[in-house]
Amino acid sequence: MTSKALQVGRRAELGLRDAAMPVMEQLRQRTGETIHLMVPEGDAVVLIERLETDKPLRIVLPLGTRLPLHASANGKAVLAHRSAPPPELTSYTDTTITDPEALDAELAAVRARGYADNRGEWRSDIAAVAAAVLGPDGPVASLSVSTPASRMPEELRGEYGKLVTQAARTLTDSLT
Repeated sequence: MTSKALQVGRRAELGLRDAAMPVMEQLRQRTGETIHLMVPEGDAVVLIERLETDKPLRIVLPLGTRLPLHASANGKAVLAHRSAPPPELTSYTDTTITDPEALDAELAAVRARGYADNRGEWRSDIAAVAAAVLGPDGPVASLSVSTPASRMPEELRGEYGKLVTQAARTLTDSLT
């Protein structure tokens, strides 16, 4: 890549982050949990912004962390809206989806309900729900609510899923 292309990409990322911050803050206030903004990059999603919970037990991922598309809520939210074939399905925990047919079914479920979830598929102690932020050519980012697995029982998973889906739609609308 040329330095000009990198500068253009960086400006686009900063614009996304600026637009996302108020949406992320509202989502954090409604859930009380950590909110992540990630962008697709090759066979992963990369954390570009986060707002942390004030609870002492929290998920702390450094900015720049790469998560696999098939084993993270953010990744599956993006992958569900791509037409490209899925990446290599590496196993990270006992719950990681490694069967292509099972992943296809999971991605169909993500599209149907509007959000992806992670049930300890990348790290067994992390749970998350995420929704894609869509541009004219597909997913440009994803937003997630991330918690220790112990703080995301099934009833909250659905509630947080609806909230993150609304937040992603709000961010999508603000970018168009």
